[in-house]
Amino acid sequence: MKIENQNYYNSSRGFKNHEKFLAKIIIKNYSHMKDIKVLDLGCADGKFLKLLDENLNLKNIIGIDYDKKLINRAKKIKFIGKANFICSDFQKSNYRIKDIDIMIASGFYNSFDKPIKNLKKSLKFLHKKGNIFIFQRLNSFPIETKYFLRKPGQPKWKDKRILYYYKYFQKFLPKNRIKKSKKWNIDIDIRRKKNPFSTFTVKTKHKRYQLTNSNIVNEQFFLWTESKK
Repeated sequence: MKIENQNYYNSSRGFKNHEKFLAKIIIKNYSHMKDIKVLDLGCADGKFLKLLDENLNLKNIIGIDYDKKLINRAKKIKFIGKANFICSDFQKSNYRIKDIDIMIASGFYNSFDKPIKNLKKSLKFLHKKGNIFIFQRLNSFPIETKYFLRKPGQPKWKDKRILYYYKYFQKFLPKNRIKKSKKWNIDIDIRRKKNPFSTFTVKTKHKRYQLTNSNIVNEQFFLWTESKK
């Protein structure tokens, strides 16, 4: 079951906060480098790659996404570097991609029932000195969770999803690199509890939000690698 992300269908959308943070990290690490090859897994509308193209010396730009509408939108963007956008199912496709300097995976691996298997598949695309930049949901509490999806009225649950403990998932990132992580928090302080299944309700000026799992489980993380100097 493929779930469309309507946020990216808005052609006048601005950059999301996590996109700004990812761009800041990537630009900081690659501002000195020339002729960069970049791959964005789950590239959506291509706007994030355009942001990098305007701030880095990109030679080759590759974007992969299963959403044909978004890929067609990305193809209309004018890039300085040579751009190639591919509409395909990552799990079912074989790609002749190699020597990638920067690989981006924002919300990508969470869309599969076997995230680590697909992480390992994608790492083969990297140059021996290449780095990966990930943004996705992981567990900060040392447990792993599994859930399923189905549309209302369907009898069976489908599309298994696994959320790993972030330190375990981080172990599979490229070896001989500096491995970094940052938790993406909302700007409130919540007392941590040992019970990962307790809940909180947070009242803002206009709405109420329920935070499950004590803001400990199912949080969003940035994970990335940097080359050793």
